[in-house]
Amino acid sequence: MQGPTENHQGEWVPWIIIIIIITITITTITITITITITIAIANQEYATKSLPLKTQRAVEFIKEKGASSWLSVIPLKEMNFTLTRGNFFSDAIKLRYGWEFNDIPTVCACGD
Repeated sequence: MQGPTENHQGEWVPWIIIIIIITITITTITITITITITIAIANQEYATKSLPLKTQRAVEFIKEKGASSWLSVIPLKEMNFTLTRGNFFSDAIKLRYGWEFNDIPTVCACGD
């Protein structure tokens, strides 16, 4: 007569093989993802370093946390913090990329 552990010894072998295969697969996927991310970061750094210095600073600023938070601010008309549809997008682009503003008014909105 066989004991309870002797009856099920043959059933453990396929499960152990499956667990080993799954572990190897997960490890391979993790290594692949890590390599892909490392290459992407290296490519991004290389691309950034090939830009002019002024553009490099603009790119670094863009990547900082909260860099676009001004886009979600409620416009206050009484403080003249409103942008029309015509100048909102172009001003946002110019601010983001550090481009020159050619259409700056000669008189301040406060009256000075």
